[in-house]
Amino acid sequence: MRIDFEKAIEHINGVTRFMNKGSLKEAESFLKSDEEILNVENVNLDKGPGILVVTDKRVYFTFKVISNYEFKQIPYNEINSVDLDSLGGKMEIKTNHTSFKIKSINSKRSKEIRRNILDRI
Repeated sequence: MRIDFEKAIEHINGVTRFMNKGSLKEAESFLKSDEEILNVENVNLDKGPGILVVTDKRVYFTFKVISNYEFKQIPYNEINSVDLDSLGGKMEIKTNHTSFKIKSINSKRSKEIRRNILDRI
């Protein structure tokens, strides 16, 4: 595992029911060598549990559907807004074409994640 990725997941304190080792490996596999990791967070998406990764170049999600992992990415130039309900633990990232709804995100770290995204759009 990349050292910067390991550091980014330290706050998780091990594997949770939303995130397993396979999901972490899958999320890491989509990183490019020139990307700086800003945040890695376990989230609950419309499709179920997943991983949110915020880098200096893009935001992406990995999530498992049945036995396969799926991947959705959003380059910063496509993001129009990031709505946050930190008390409710919800976030929505809107683009011209779609909306990515996060039904559950750690409320303590959600403000930092939102700020990291907004600083780059």
